[in-house]
Amino acid sequence: WGPELRPLAGRSAEIKAFVLGDAVGVALSDAIKTYLDATLDAYLQDGRGRLTVAIGCTGGRHRSVVIAEFLARHLTARADAPAVGVEHRDVAKG
Repeated sequence: WGPELRPLAGRSAEIKAFVLGDAVGVALSDAIKTYLDATLDAYLQDGRGRLTVAIGCTGGRHRSVVIAEFLARHLTARADAPAVGVEHRDVAKG
């Protein structure tokens, strides 16, 4: 946590670097990515049309935004990429 980063939102380069430069942020992002990779094919093959993945953090402006964007980039880079939408409920709150 850095007080100078508080006014920024998760889409800023500084917040991305902070979250994805931290061992816990990397471990969490990678664990969720691994889980989605391991289960998404079976989920889609079952004919399910929608999967919601919710990521939360204390304020909803920093860590959750970075991790959700990271996962969206990962999923859309797949050869069989499903349609991916990202909604940040609290990012505009100050």
